[in-house]
Amino acid sequence: TVETSQSAQEYLKGVGSTAANEKDYQFAEMVLIEALDYKEESVTSTHFVYNELIDLYYKQRDDRADAIEKCIQYCKKDIEIADEFVSAFGEVPKIPSFKRLAMIYERQERYGDAIQVCEQAIEIGTTDGTKGGFEARKERLQKKLTEE
Repeated sequence: TVETSQSAQEYLKGVGSTAANEKDYQFAEMVLIEALDYKEESVTSTHFVYNELIDLYYKQRDDRADAIEKCIQYCKKDIEIADEFVSAFGEVPKIPSFKRLAMIYERQERYGDAIQVCEQAIEIGTTDGTKGGFEARKERLQKKLTEE
């Protein structure tokens, strides 16, 4: 038997990620969803599987009817485990699901929902990689909300 330090979830994430990079989206989706069967293994690993799924669906947003809904679903799942992930990770990294979800909601003109996502991100202390961060994003969204 081959000894590996990689968990089943990490292995499947790797396979799914490779398939997604090769644009074999159907296979990637199947493998990544399978990887979620092992989510009790590690919250950190689960977070990275969610990220792969979020990217996978976002890449298909123009070609697949349910892609944005699925992207939203996995952003929400990732945000649900964000506190736990940050604790396990030991620091607050950039957590892409907050930015992605805020952007999707903004595009859908769901400004109130987008503002809530920004508030959650600010609470956790993550950044979106932009100069003003989630604070500036939230301000911009609040302006749009009052302009309606």
